[in-house]
Amino acid sequence: MYKIKGFTLIEILIVVAIIGILILFAWVQYNRHMTKTKMLEVIGSARIAQLAVAEAAISEKDLTAVTASNIGYQFSNNSHKYISNLIIEDHTGIITIKTNLPSAAGTLVFTPSLNSTTKQIEWSCSSSTINIRYLPLNCH
Repeated sequence: MYKIKGFTLIEILIVVAIIGILILFAWVQYNRHMTKTKMLEVIGSARIAQLAVAEAAISEKDLTAVTASNIGYQFSNNSHKYISNLIIEDHTGIITIKTNLPSAAGTLVFTPSLNSTTKQIEWSCSSSTINIRYLPLNCH
């Protein structure tokens, strides 16, 4: 009798199933990574608004003097792919960003404070609507 060498159908199906599961996990991680990258792009765009608020606050020597007229920054709704709205509040300098990322849509808030000793603007970041896994560590 001849002995047949090779793989059985069951063995091939098990290997294909394992590869499919690994691809599924890789796809989920890839999507999370891409969303985090897009969120970093949103935060990078917010830095321009933060710079405008900081310059106005430093030149006026107070955050309460910050207004839309002396900031010199205006957000255009068509200027960014992942930001649907960016608002800078008068007299506080608080920047509110609404993102339109599919898996991380929500509101991101940057709050300035004037350090009394160094006379520099320090920013805090927070969000109650965006999943914490998509935010950088300084926004937790």
